[in-house]
Amino acid sequence: MSYESNEKLNQLLKGEHMAIKAVGDVISMVKEPELKNSLTAVQNRHHDNVQVLASHLASRGATPEQSAGILGAISGVSTRINNLVNSDPAKMLEHLCEGEDRGIQMAQQVVDGFLDQESLKLVKNILDNDRKNLKILRKELNRYG
Repeated sequence: MSYESNEKLNQLLKGEHMAIKAVGDVISMVKEPELKNSLTAVQNRHHDNVQVLASHLASRGATPEQSAGILGAISGVSTRINNLVNSDPAKMLEHLCEGEDRGIQMAQQVVDGFLDQESLKLVKNILDNDRKNLKILRKELNRYG
């Protein structure tokens, strides 16, 4: 399998790790049980995406990324600082929506590039999951915003 395809899939995997951390940071700060449940569903979908991507990469002989990397760590610190300063659920949800939207755009770029059929199907499923997540986040943002 192509090194370039594996690199793109690993970039997508890093983004999923970043999303898990970002959503987890917000879950730890919000008080409302219904919002926590919605965010947990979003986070679980990202966990599922990580499992599928990591298994797929391993089956191709590639080493799956185990974290979001240095840029993800920097982004995570920025997110945590922003959440501490703006502990309003609407602001945190807005930030999560922006991140989810960036993740969808990144995944779409991977789809638009060269991928084998199996990888393409997998990434399209991840895109569907991420779009479901964005829909949940926007619904919650409308409720709190």
